[in-house]
Amino acid sequence: MDLYNIITWVFSGLGIALFSSKSKIKLVFNPFTIITAPKEEELFLSSSIKTFRQITLYIFFVIFATAYFVLITVLDKSEGSSNTPLHIVFKWWSSIIFLAILLFLMTIIIIKKFRNYYFNKLTVAIRDKKRSGLFLFLLIVISMVVYFILLSLMYGVLINITILNIGESHNNTTLSSSKMLLELPLTGYKELIYTVFALSIAYFISLIPLIKTFRLISNSKLTVTIKMKNGTIYHNKYIINGDIDGFILIADENKASSIGKQMIQKIEIDEIKFTTILTNFGKVTIYPTHFTSNILLPPHYK
Repeated sequence: MDLYNIITWVFSGLGIALFSSKSKIKLVFNPFTIITAPKEEELFLSSSIKTFRQITLYIFFVIFATAYFVLITVLDKSEGSSNTPLHIVFKWWSSIIFLAILLFLMTIIIIKKFRNYYFNKLTVAIRDKKRSGLFLFLLIVISMVVYFILLSLMYGVLINITILNIGESHNNTTLSSSKMLLELPLTGYKELIYTVFALSIAYFISLIPLIKTFRLISNSKLTVTIKMKNGTIYHNKYIINGDIDGFILIADENKASSIGKQMIQKIEIDEIKFTTILTNFGKVTIYPTHFTSNILLPPHYK
């Protein structure tokens, strides 16, 4: 394994660590394949099921993230309490770091020339075993990690502040937000739920630059080679919609606006072969499916 593959493997591991809650959530639903379906199966799911999957995963991610970050950012108004998370997220240098990283990520996302230049410089430096390659790699990795940590701490701290404020508005003198949470009246819990809902939406929206950057760095796509019963073969097509009243919509590009789309009847399909196209830092690797792994469709498939 060369240095480039090692670094991209490590980065993929980082992505798994950052977004591991999604995979953990999927384990809860086993053996319900609507949630745990592999990428090949996802292509043929209806739009309503795809929406259901996204909403379900979002809800469980929010529950997991809220519980975890509220727990590690508990605030205590007692004299002598450090309240380290509070001091971290509201320091001037913390705000500057956060905004600088956000600007860096948005530049990668929006300015394609800069992104291609950065990725190309990184991959060339790694190939030539230059230290600059490792620096560029660590720069983007550390930036993403720090952004995620600061944002999540801020999210947890704001919820803990909300808990204390709601408690005080109901004449509760408890000094710890964790204890206050257990002592809120019913109306207090309702107020908290509304606030957490609003904050969770803002939190998720703030995560979008991080998610988009990761997908630009490392992503995979699937193309299909479809063999029809009459012998016709469609090579290396993208499935735009795999569930249109007994038909599937395919195209040469992975875009709904692609020109030259074709509609083929599911019942006339004899065999489908999938090919995975993996992109890491702009480097494309194609993993064709072997014939022994082809998906053979039953005669009643519709």
